Amino acid sequence: MTAFNLQQIKDAGWLKEANYIDGQWMAADDARHLAINDPATDNQIGQIPWGGAVETRRAIDAAHAAFTSWSMTTAAERAILLNRMAQLVRDNLDILASTPASSAWPRTFSP
Repeated sequence: MTAFNLQQIKDAGWLKEANYIDGQWMAADDARHLAINDPATDNQIGQIPWGGAVETRRAIDAAHAAFTSWSMTTAAERAILLNRMAQLVRDNLDILASTPASSAWPRTFSP
């Protein structure tokens, strides 16, 4: 297995420091963010937008709008998408396996 460092994972596009809302990656409207620290070293390894009520409402509205078309897809169409996602995971196991699970959750919840 190949070892990847954090910068390689970011460069590969596997780590996004943004919220995904309505098909777009975006920062919080007020630009606040939450630092993500590696619990083993306490070093900051990234940051995520600290979304508030406005961003939450935008995400809920987008999900509600998307549900209409998604609910009309057939099981076969959904299977194609899920199989594609599974193949992406298999194709990128080295990157995914080298990402420490302990770094995936912030220690603190205050912006």
